[in-house]
Amino acid sequence: MSQRILPLEASAIMLAHGGAGAHLPANTLESFQLASRLGATGISSTLWVTNDGIPVIAGSSTIGRGFRRRSIAQVDRSELPPHISTLDEVRTALGPALVLALQLGSPEVASPTLAELHRTGTLGTTWLLHGDGAVLDQIRSVDDAAQLIWVTRLRHITEGPERRAASMRDRAINGLHLHHSDWTGGLTTLFHRFRRYAWADGAHHERVIAEMLSAGTDAVIGSHPDLMVDARRSLGEPYI
Repeated sequence: MSQRILPLEASAIMLAHGGAGAHLPANTLESFQLASRLGATGISSTLWVTNDGIPVIAGSSTIGRGFRRRSIAQVDRSELPPHISTLDEVRTALGPALVLALQLGSPEVASPTLAELHRTGTLGTTWLLHGDGAVLDQIRSVDDAAQLIWVTRLRHITEGPERRAASMRDRAINGLHLHHSDWTGGLTTLFHRFRRYAWADGAHHERVIAEMLSAGTDAVIGSHPDLMVDARRSLGEPYI
């Protein structure tokens, strides 16, 4: 076995996508809580904002079906179904220490979300994700402390990984989110050289999780938090 590469921090974040989505309906408070009990150190989901300016976590931008389908952005918080929780409700239930990795459903979500994170003092354990570097640049221009992750695929980095890493450093974008199949030990080492984090998505099997941990990724995202614990143990990591 090749030598294991270490992440930038003491250990990689184990992000349960949608909570314990393999066991309960994803993106519900119950699913998030189960993921935490099973050993996830963070939750990955998508963030939207209601018509009355409340950040909420949901797997889709719409509610209802057929002719009754409406955008979350067009309804008030009071009109949402009970399985959709606000960011404040999720944070209160899970506690301030658990990491939240939240993909912004639209650029308009950023402003009320940042206000909420500053109000609750949870900016340090919350990461904001988006696929457009210009959107991340705009967030950085108004908030020096926001933690930002660029979501893309390796094939879309036309300028090459080293130039992307250098650009991210210069623009203060904290890390890169790629599918696990894009990451190698050499690529994580490259981004670490620029002090940029490497996040691996789609790690739903124990073997893949272990491979990503061995490659030095800084966050692993999957729907099986229990398998994440097993993978860490298989590598000899104590896991509490």
